[in-house]
Amino acid sequence: MDTSIFSKETLITMIKDQQALIHKQTTLIQEQQTQILTQSNFIHEQKTLTDKQRNLIDTQGTLLAEYKPSTPDEPPSDEPPSDEPSSLYNEDTKEVEIIDTSFNHGTGPLRYKQGDTYYHGLGSQETKYSWYRKCPDTYFRGIIEYKSEEHPLPHIEWDTHGAHEFCTNCVCDVEASRKKRVLTIYRCQGHTIL
Repeated sequence: MDTSIFSKETLITMIKDQQALIHKQTTLIQEQQTQILTQSNFIHEQKTLTDKQRNLIDTQGTLLAEYKPSTPDEPPSDEPPSDEPSSLYNEDTKEVEIIDTSFNHGTGPLRYKQGDTYYHGLGSQETKYSWYRKCPDTYFRGIIEYKSEEHPLPHIEWDTHGAHEFCTNCVCDVEASRKKRVLTIYRCQGHTIL
């Protein structure tokens, strides 16, 4: 373009207009780069969440595959056990014993004996469950209280809707229950039967 026909002021104005246009385009490019970076971070977070969801689905599938109801033909009952004799595992002799359950230490069945003390809840017989094998210290002597009354009790031997009725000598394990949304873990402190 022949610039000799324009005055000095017109040329200066044209240069300033070109600089303003370049500045606007630079700003637009920077905004687009920021949007691309934000979208990239969003996609990365979505992939991470998708991976976590897949892991949860795999874990749930494994737990469902390992789950076996207490009686295959009937759903588990929420009723407390009867006053008939029941069996418990003696941790000293490593044998199953029959005991009289007419004494009142809660509605839950006494399942373990160590020395002269009897216990409710989870113990060494649950090693058949992978979730118990992974964290035996978390669940040892544990009673699982579901917060919702409508939540089914998959294992009436240690699951309940009221831990203090299930066991009259239990305490809440705050650390083991910390990240649990639907349940709280209690520990049976033991019962001496005279």
